[in-house]
Amino acid sequence: MRDVTARKKAESDLKQSVSLLRATLESTADGILVVDQQGRIEDYNQRFAELWHFAPGALPRTGAGTPLVERSDENAIAHVLAQLEDPEAFIARVRHLYAHPEESSSDVLEFKDGRRFERYSQPQTIDGRPVGRVWSFRDVTARKVAEAERARLAERMQQTQKMESLGVLAGGIAHDFNNLLTAILGNANLLESEVAPDSPASESLQAIEAASRHAAELCRQMLAYSGQGWFIVEPLDLSRQAAEIVDLARASVPRSVHVTPCLAESLPTVTADPVQLKQAVMNLVTNAAEAIGEREGTITITTGVDTLAPGDLASRTLVGHVGPGRHVVIEVADTGPGMDAALLNRIFDPFFTTRFAGRGLGLSATLGIVRKHKGAVEVRSEPGRGSVFRILVPTIEPDTSRPTPTATTSTAEPWTESGTVLVVDDDPTVRRVATKVAQKCGFKTLKAADGAEAIAVFRAHAEEISCVILDLTMPEMDGDQVLQSIRTIRADVPVIIASGHSESELLDRTKSTEHVLTLAKPYHIDQLATRLREAVG
Repeated sequence: MRDVTARKKAESDLKQSVSLLRATLESTADGILVVDQQGRIEDYNQRFAELWHFAPGALPRTGAGTPLVERSDENAIAHVLAQLEDPEAFIARVRHLYAHPEESSSDVLEFKDGRRFERYSQPQTIDGRPVGRVWSFRDVTARKVAEAERARLAERMQQTQKMESLGVLAGGIAHDFNNLLTAILGNANLLESEVAPDSPASESLQAIEAASRHAAELCRQMLAYSGQGWFIVEPLDLSRQAAEIVDLARASVPRSVHVTPCLAESLPTVTADPVQLKQAVMNLVTNAAEAIGEREGTITITTGVDTLAPGDLASRTLVGHVGPGRHVVIEVADTGPGMDAALLNRIFDPFFTTRFAGRGLGLSATLGIVRKHKGAVEVRSEPGRGSVFRILVPTIEPDTSRPTPTATTSTAEPWTESGTVLVVDDDPTVRRVATKVAQKCGFKTLKAADGAEAIAVFRAHAEEISCVILDLTMPEMDGDQVLQSIRTIRADVPVIIASGHSESELLDRTKSTEHVLTLAKPYHIDQLATRLREAVG
């Protein structure tokens, strides 16, 4: 007889402890693999087999009666390597850890099917002596995808904020320069009207006027980028518009570059400014031709329809203020050298260019024009594979509640009138030009340098004032605020708003179309005279 109570209790405790350890091992969300010093599999949980897509029974455990050579993790490693994006790096890390049993390690494994695992490897020790290694694997695919999406959205937000900041800067600079150009062009016009056509000064004045108009075009491009340029919208068939652009493009690009149209029929109608939209597409064609250079190449102009789902706004690289729904597309694709990611991030920045003689305003102006149409630009490009620019314009019913603006024209016939004109502008040189033009037309003039002074002068002379020439952008009190105050004093006085803003934006800001005319800065003195005639007529 032998008393084995203690032994049986110890065996029971050990069995319970092992069962608890096994239950814990199987309950963890991580895949666990335990190997000995030689890399032979000692144990693993079911989660490990599931994560690595092992067939049932493919990884027998110690004590299952399987020879050790068949329990080696060499077979497991071969199965693993076939799934990894970079198997060489993984096997190098494994070999390093087996050669240094005291080291710990962690990294992220990338799979060919897009999965991502966090891998941890810790030495297994007994009494401070390494006896094996524990590997754990955690599936973090969803988290990594979410992190990548957050990073992409943050980058897009940063890009959008940068674009908006640059737009504000470009718009502010353009407005200031427009005032300067109004003074330069207006004074040159006034002086030219006073000298004889055969005067030696006449040629110089014409050169000043030509240079001023060239500078004004640069300002218009900057205002287009900031979304503040002049727009006259109408219902358009973009395929018909694109057909005109194809003819213009063929005359503009080198003979080695072939322009190929691929225009869809029966496109939905969009509401757009034909001149501005044509300029936007021609900017893309010019860029494409410059990218191809002197080599043989092809520019393909395509039109079609693209329906954006809400998810597309986040997943596609759309630059602009586009929303979900149907959009008409004009696509300009080239066979040029293409662009890398670093260049793609800067192509819409004002004054950024890769051309020696470029100004860097073409693409930025295109983006501004498209954003003003509540559309977006989508770009796809890779080095060696050309570039594709897609302009998306929403299909919107035309707004018939507002009369279509008429283009500003000049008058050649002399005209004089009587009455009083109030000129309101914070720039003294612009006030002087507008005052001189009004006086040449026979008006008496009153002047105001800011909104508060304008309201005071108008209140004192309300009955005798025939027309007000009003600047929109002034410190302390904007022109639209001045207009509202003037209307409370006398509602029927004609007002000419002179600004670099688009006409539709001016009418939106002033919330009035009755007795309101608009004039784009910088203007020719004949254009201002025409507006005065329309106002008092």
